[in-house]
Amino acid sequence: MSATNIAVHRLHMAEAAVHVLQPLPSELIFPCEGKSVKEICIRYCQEDVKLMESFLKIWPAESFVGCELYLVLAYLTPLLDDHSTHGIFTQACANIRLCTRNMHIYHLLLQGIQAIIWGLGKEIPTAARRYFSDLRYTRDLNDIPLSIVLPRHHDIRNSLLEDEFGNSNEAGISGLIAKYSALSMKHWT
Repeated sequence: MSATNIAVHRLHMAEAAVHVLQPLPSELIFPCEGKSVKEICIRYCQEDVKLMESFLKIWPAESFVGCELYLVLAYLTPLLDDHSTHGIFTQACANIRLCTRNMHIYHLLLQGIQAIIWGLGKEIPTAARRYFSDLRYTRDLNDIPLSIVLPRHHDIRNSLLEDEFGNSNEAGISGLIAKYSALSMKHWT
């Protein structure tokens, strides 16, 4: 297994650990480590940001890095009253802002984090404020054509009128829903 694969697995393991620990009381102490849930999660966030910074140096256009950074920001946002989170929060903001060059959706994700901060009545750390400035997206956003998301009308109609053997079908609502679902999944594969 390559170093890149190991690092990606490490990111996913940390993400899973934070999601498992997050609902627990933040001050709960784990006897084996002598640390609280909050301290363990913050440590995972710090390690993830450091690992993602190394990825951005090698592969600046990697979209998964921005996703992981967003998860770090989402976890740290409610903890912004604790000044020990400000440094890692700022680092994550700086790195996700780098991702906005290639993946414009990260403008919207930063705006979402900003809205959550305001909604919680918290302040954006002073050092991180510059990463939230000028987040307006100036390009036109084109909607994804519905044909990518939904099956075509005549495919649905033909499918609902016949079963898989071409016989006339008069199934109830559950049969129609199952056929529509199957057709939708078939469209994606």
